[in-house]
Amino acid sequence: MPLSPAPREVRIAGVLTLLPSLGLLAFGVVVLVDGLRSPTQPGNNIYVEAGTFIVVALAFLAAAAGLVLGRTWARSPVMVIALIVVGLGWYLAGPSGLPAWGVPVGLLGIVVLVLLFRQPSRAWALGQHEGESEADAAERGAGPSGNGVNSADQACRASASSALSVRRWAVHSSIGIAPSAL
Repeated sequence: MPLSPAPREVRIAGVLTLLPSLGLLAFGVVVLVDGLRSPTQPGNNIYVEAGTFIVVALAFLAAAAGLVLGRTWARSPVMVIALIVVGLGWYLAGPSGLPAWGVPVGLLGIVVLVLLFRQPSRAWALGQHEGESEADAAERGAGPSGNGVNSADQACRASASSALSVRRWAVHSSIGIAPSAL
């Protein structure tokens, strides 16, 4: 499958995101192997813990691979992963007292965020055409497909409209106004 024309920054961010993803996967496997070796204790389900680490690691790997392959859907999940990595780095450096681990881990997350917020990455995510401003590309809402439809924006507006309707119904029903009067 040919790679899409994602900028170098995006692909580098994807490769860098593979590191904590593989680390989490390795940790999940270590927890699982350790759980298989030791006798189970009541109230301690090590298999669920290991399974959770492994499933989350696989999701992280999928998002990282998506960026490496130039898929725009992977940009937002990788940003969330990078924020988690920054928080992990802070925790390792501060409360855990492991700055030798925490500083590099935190810097890794910051580097990924910087790469994904650089202008070429933003233009790619917006599907910005040559000569088009970032604002025009965002307003068009096409993304790289260029179809003019921003389904995430439409879903957000529909969700907000539904939430507002539910809120109006809850307020009106609490003060005695019949729902049919809405």
